[in-house]
Amino acid sequence: EGQQLLGSPAHHRARMGIGYAPEDRIIFPTLSVEENLALPCEVLGLSAKEVKDRQEAVLQAVPQLKDMLQRSGAALSGGQGKMVALGRALMVGQRLVLLDEPLQGLAPVLAQQYVEAIGRLRQWQPALCVVITESNAGLLSDIPDQTWLLERGALTQASKTYFSI
Repeated sequence: EGQQLLGSPAHHRARMGIGYAPEDRIIFPTLSVEENLALPCEVLGLSAKEVKDRQEAVLQAVPQLKDMLQRSGAALSGGQGKMVALGRALMVGQRLVLLDEPLQGLAPVLAQQYVEAIGRLRQWQPALCVVITESNAGLLSDIPDQTWLLERGALTQASKTYFSI
């Protein structure tokens, strides 16, 4: 939308509706999953009702999180942590969500659940822009609208467009 993001601090980006799930997931181990999800919204100063509404929407997209809400961040497997990181990114990412290598290191069952959650996002928020960096694009099957390839530092658009919005 014409806004320069390069020099913008991360907390400004979150205020702009941009969520980010890093490759290494970074879950706060002393917080519950529910607290990990709510934290960025609380930092942004959202009301308790808005946090609850967003959490309910995220649980629709990522239903695997429901059974983990009271679990400590320290008690999560790596794959579960990636699911929590996705949910946390969605809590603030109302316009744009950036997912960095979300499927790396996931067991096949968890990778499938993650891909299904991304697919549900299309129904939940069709206008949401989701940018995924993934070294094995085949794992994403029919999710992307567009696929871009980054090879040896050069960005090129692949010829395949899967969906159009």
